Amino acid sequence: MRKLLVLLIFLLGIGSGVAWLADHPGSVIINWENWQLETSFAVLAMGGALFLFLAMLIEAGFIWAKRELPFVGANRHLKQQQKGIEALNQAVLSLAIGEGQAAKKLVDKASRLLPPQPMTHVIAAQAAELIGDKEGARREFEALSQSGEGSFLGVRGLLMSAMSEGRTREAIRLSEEALKLKPKSKWAIKTHFRLLIKEANWIGALTIFRAGLKEKCFEKEEALRVERALLFCKAREADLSGNVIAALSFARSSHSFDKGFIPAAILLSRLEKTGGNALKASKVIEATWNIKPDRRLAEVFNDLEVGERATERLRRVKKLTSKTLNHIETRIYLADQNIKAEHFEDAEGLIETLLEDVTLKSVYELKAELIRAKGESGAFEWDTKAETGEVNNIYRCSSCGTSQKVWNAICPTCDEFGSFEYKSSKEVVESIPQKSSETPIIAMLPLDK
Repeated sequence: MRKLLVLLIFLLGIGSGVAWLADHPGSVIINWENWQLETSFAVLAMGGALFLFLAMLIEAGFIWAKRELPFVGANRHLKQQQKGIEALNQAVLSLAIGEGQAAKKLVDKASRLLPPQPMTHVIAAQAAELIGDKEGARREFEALSQSGEGSFLGVRGLLMSAMSEGRTREAIRLSEEALKLKPKSKWAIKTHFRLLIKEANWIGALTIFRAGLKEKCFEKEEALRVERALLFCKAREADLSGNVIAALSFARSSHSFDKGFIPAAILLSRLEKTGGNALKASKVIEATWNIKPDRRLAEVFNDLEVGERATERLRRVKKLTSKTLNHIETRIYLADQNIKAEHFEDAEGLIETLLEDVTLKSVYELKAELIRAKGESGAFEWDTKAETGEVNNIYRCSSCGTSQKVWNAICPTCDEFGSFEYKSSKEVVESIPQKSSETPIIAMLPLDK
């Protein structure tokens, strides 16, 4: 109501002013060059007001056009960028549903409408990969690697491409570049580590591994497996190259890092024996046997003393296995050595307790060997059973579950490094009375097959 009242007063004022001018028109004469203009003051005032109104109207129209029309002023760039963003979003959706060609066309349109930015290169590279244009993807990743804030993504794309195509040396160079761009990137650290492993660069891998530990790139259990495996691989490399001192140093480090790591124990024991330290070699085997009894350790232990009689070896074996009498491998080892020492009654007692609970190939073979050693018949039956018996003592990849008889640094199935873990049958916990004075017989609970 107040606004309406103000408007009425304003209109009345203008009307009164116009009426007053009409009643007092006055006269105005303007001389300019050869021109003379004669008019009334009222007409001149009305003309000035009309001119001011038209100027204000033109200014308002120009402001509106600049704000609303898509082809005028800065708004032209805004509308263009909106179209570019729409095309970019549609390209992402096309990628999500696997339409590579459509994504490529849309991202090309977006790159024409938008100023240079990393996202257009990322989507263009992915679209090129989707349609199999490796060269196009490489060009986009290279452009991205030169784009400042997107350089890490560009290097990453080039690195992944080099890895997928088996260009390991180039991949290593790119992984080093990625680390320079982002030294604390877990992905860059682990990728560089895996590439160095692939090239058997154990020292370089050990260095980057320890840097990765600071950035918490490895879980505790994984770190244990990786470090002991790296030290062992370096020891084995030094041994093969004839560098005995380095081999011993790295083998000792690996064994001290994890005394239950059987490959390191076997290598260290052999190196100690070759160096004339049979006692140290024996202690290495004993330390590992007390943690993880294994027939491969038994084979090395058998060879520590050259020319000894079977009964002498049996005494050594009893000392070695005195703390693990409840373990299957201990019983198998004792049974084997009792057969060789012709202590057939002790061997038979051990084998019979094993046969009550397990169906292992090695136990069936021992039974057949015992029968032959005693000069009896019936060994063929146990040889036949051994063909289908279960295999004990395997290495299983903790990453993918692949199993094999020997330890490998790299899993052939999933390429994980140091992932093979020794697996054997469970230990038993219940004892039974002895069946001979030579060897105690301990009852075995049912074991996992």
